[in-house]
Amino acid sequence: MVLLDRRIDGAGANAAIAQLLLLDGQDQQAEIRVVVNSSGGDLTAALGLHDVMRRCAAPVSTVCFGEAAGVAVLALSGGARGRRFVSEGARVRLELGRVDRDAGRVAELAEWARELEALTLRFARALAEDCGRHVEEVEHDLHAGRALAAAEAVRYGIVDAVLEGRERLT
Repeated sequence: MVLLDRRIDGAGANAAIAQLLLLDGQDQQAEIRVVVNSSGGDLTAALGLHDVMRRCAAPVSTVCFGEAAGVAVLALSGGARGRRFVSEGARVRLELGRVDRDAGRVAELAEWARELEALTLRFARALAEDCGRHVEEVEHDLHAGRALAAAEAVRYGIVDAVLEGRERLT
């Protein structure tokens, strides 16, 4: 199991990626479960984690307890279709991620803004693909900071089912 229980930063994403690769290398038939309870984090780190999740040979299942917000939504939506779950009390919040970067000279800010725009588009495209939605709709919802209850996250396509009551994961 891979646990994402804090904001996703470079170190946390790299640790999760290492776990995914290790589990995938041990048994490509065994399901890898990713548990998400995160308020978001660094956009670049989350995109890297999502890339690895989508490329594992083993089936990756995801489940959200608590919340998945911002870029953590990519970790939730990045599971294999039919294997993405959310608990009935969880909340999913679509919002733009951020990029951890030290301030630089004014000349560097324009380049940084272009980079951020490209990363944001990558985020929207990846989420749109996972959810079966148009990129423009996802971009709008990310900018609006749209919050979704569990059943709404299913309708949106982020997850496939709501875990209700004492329903077990297995």
